[in-house]
Amino acid sequence: MKKLITLLSLASISVMCFAQKKKVQAPTNWATYDFSKTFSYKNGGGKKDIGKLKRVFIADFVVNQVVTAVGKQTGSTNFAKMTVGLSGLDSKAYQQLVTELYQQAIEQLKAEGYEVLSEEEVAKNSFLAEDIGKDGALFVNYIDETLTAFKELNNEVVGIRPLGKFAVRNTKTTAGIWYNKFCKAINAHAISISLNVNFMVFDGSRLGGAHIEGTPVIDAGAIMMWSNANGGMWVFPGDHMYGNGTWAKSGINETSSSTTIFGAVKSAYVVEASQPEYLAEIKGILSGVSSTFIKTMIEEGK
Repeated sequence: MKKLITLLSLASISVMCFAQKKKVQAPTNWATYDFSKTFSYKNGGGKKDIGKLKRVFIADFVVNQVVTAVGKQTGSTNFAKMTVGLSGLDSKAYQQLVTELYQQAIEQLKAEGYEVLSEEEVAKNSFLAEDIGKDGALFVNYIDETLTAFKELNNEVVGIRPLGKFAVRNTKTTAGIWYNKFCKAINAHAISISLNVNFMVFDGSRLGGAHIEGTPVIDAGAIMMWSNANGGMWVFPGDHMYGNGTWAKSGINETSSSTTIFGAVKSAYVVEASQPEYLAEIKGILSGVSSTFIKTMIEEGK
């Protein structure tokens, strides 16, 4: 059975609740950006195994894209709220981009001498057999073209994964050594790469009564994991990655439209994106995050 997985792990919440502040200067060229400063590492052991065992499976590769952003500001006696929807993006084009970058990650690992396990090999593993197709905290499913929205800290979000990918994700806060058992079962490392993206930065003030303003800006944070049978290394948000706002065309406009995902969004305001510019920003950020993470982990294991 093929189903779409659209769920964030609880560990990703910290980067879905974007700070209310003005944007910083965006890089003009993501190819020269230092992505390592966006990483905060936690070493859970098993680092030496990264260089010893040359088998790996990319368990999850996802962009969690906010499509309806909510900003709030509380004053001494009143409350301000702003809801902005994202329009102008084609879901198939977005998914195709993520699929291409997923393949890029596979080729990078192969170039480093790693055998990359196929989706089919992992899907048939007896460790996961009973869980395929089930809903719940553990998701083990193939990805199709269906995108389903879900709520995360008041924002409406969609998880965009590579088409045809067999994704494995345990979202329990107390997953414990589940990933270590999974890695032992498949005799390989397991890599998970998540990029959480908002398209709005809110600026709130309490002076003269609560009020709030929004600025269309790409605001991204990454959470990544490299696990093996003896432990793992985890990456949490360091610096946020702020993209440019030139993709926003005419900026924020009032709307009374009802919504579907990536269409005219049901909210008080909407931002229509220039798709080529927006996806170019996502490509630059996700490509840099993914390649830097893989390179850094391999270096750590030497």
